[in-house]
Amino acid sequence: MSHSISQAKNHIRKTLWKLVDKEPSRQEKAALWRYFNSECAYCGRKLSKADRNGHLDHLDAGLSVGRNHLSNRVLACNICNGDEKREMDWEKFLGLKCGEDEAAYVIRHSTIIEWRKRCGPPPAMDPAIIAQVQSSVEICNKVLDEECKRIKMLLSDPRA
Repeated sequence: MSHSISQAKNHIRKTLWKLVDKEPSRQEKAALWRYFNSECAYCGRKLSKADRNGHLDHLDAGLSVGRNHLSNRVLACNICNGDEKREMDWEKFLGLKCGEDEAAYVIRHSTIIEWRKRCGPPPAMDPAIIAQVQSSVEICNKVLDEECKRIKMLLSDPRA
């Protein structure tokens, strides 16, 4: 599988943030599956852990702090999360998935809002740690850009 530079940068960012913003525990993941009744929060599709078609989607993918907190995660099918929603605002995406079915939208939206309330807000993080992670991401991206540029120059002129 080939990855673009922007995908590599995205992986670097996610990896560094995961050091301070841990993934949900096994127990937390189990609670999420129970709460959403093993159904996709967006389309209602029944999911099975055995089929590996259920994902813990980030409601707000743009968050850095609190991105992995349970209040920012919902159960989603592989199609909604992996193929369709991507970085889209979750409420906008839910509206698209429900289409004209206003009742489904209201039920699914209120289910997600209630989940967020139950989980509470993510814990506060030391601003110095936030600044350091952001700085580390920038440094890694700069090094990656510089090294890619150097390799491209070598390819264009092997004598360089």
